[in-house]
Amino acid sequence: IMKAVRQADPRVVINGRMVRGWGDYDSTTDKPAEFPPHAGDWEGIPTTDKSYGWSKFDNSHKPLSHFIQLLAKAAARGGNILMNVGPMGDGNIDPKDVAILKGIGDWWQVNGQSIRGTARTPLAVQAWGESTRKGSTLFLHVFNWPANGQLVVGGLKSNVKSVTVLATSQAIPLAIHRLNPFDISIEGLPAAAPDKADSVLALECEGDIVTDTNLLLQPAVAANTLRAFDGELGGRGLRFGPGKKTDAYVENWKQTNEFVAWPARLAAPASFDVGVLYDAPAGAAGGTFAVNIGGQNLAGTVLTGTNVSAALGRVRLEPGTFEIRWQAGTIQGGELMRPRSLVLTPAH
Repeated sequence: IMKAVRQADPRVVINGRMVRGWGDYDSTTDKPAEFPPHAGDWEGIPTTDKSYGWSKFDNSHKPLSHFIQLLAKAAARGGNILMNVGPMGDGNIDPKDVAILKGIGDWWQVNGQSIRGTARTPLAVQAWGESTRKGSTLFLHVFNWPANGQLVVGGLKSNVKSVTVLATSQAIPLAIHRLNPFDISIEGLPAAAPDKADSVLALECEGDIVTDTNLLLQPAVAANTLRAFDGELGGRGLRFGPGKKTDAYVENWKQTNEFVAWPARLAAPASFDVGVLYDAPAGAAGGTFAVNIGGQNLAGTVLTGTNVSAALGRVRLEPGTFEIRWQAGTIQGGELMRPRSLVLTPAH
């Protein structure tokens, strides 16, 4: 089929799922919740519920915010979204799907410029959300709106000329402060988020955008969530799972010298309570692991189950750069665990 398409018109763009590795761009998991790293062009294919095609028995429709944030997350990583909706038997679109599509369209009318024509972000993932880039403009997709009216943008070395809240379509009198060579603070934001799912700010920078790619831990947010899909995998065996809600984890952890790591930075002294979220297959119980943060080691013992949440303890960190590493101790049953995320909650 691919040979025939190429002969008919070499300009036709072919999805990589036709013959894996031979298409013009990669196809990631179906029904994604997280995206593994991709260097080139790629696409994810979400569905409004759990089904491809329409099923009258499937009422598991995801909230509107899931799709809006998924769109921003894909664009931040240089990818595309192919939205899937199946018509009902009479040819109409299910009203539940119509409501989701209309909601995406309403958001797009206001914020579409922050997605279409953008490139992957040069910033690290932020505690409050994601970002995209178009030339010298950074679009900040704020999922967790700051209650104190202050948004810290970690890793932006460039100076900012102006800030626009897209929902207002005009520049508003916000104060921009340079906190240090790496971070800026935007102050004077309204108390209520302009959009419950994703409020977008456009930052016009001076010249080319220069960044620091270490993840900034922020003591002023509710929690700093470090997703395994945004980590760096150490060792030969570890791999990213497909990325659906059920398997958005790192898998095949069978060697004690393998690890998941995040390069991080802290601007001021702070304490954090550290927790982990993971899956562990039957037989893995009793294995041991540790999370090392800036030289401080917090140990844990593996419990089996899905979405296992465990508190490891508290760390006190000084300003500077350091590595956060989730590492193995002893492995039971052939596989240590399947990490989903590491959560650092500010301790006051």
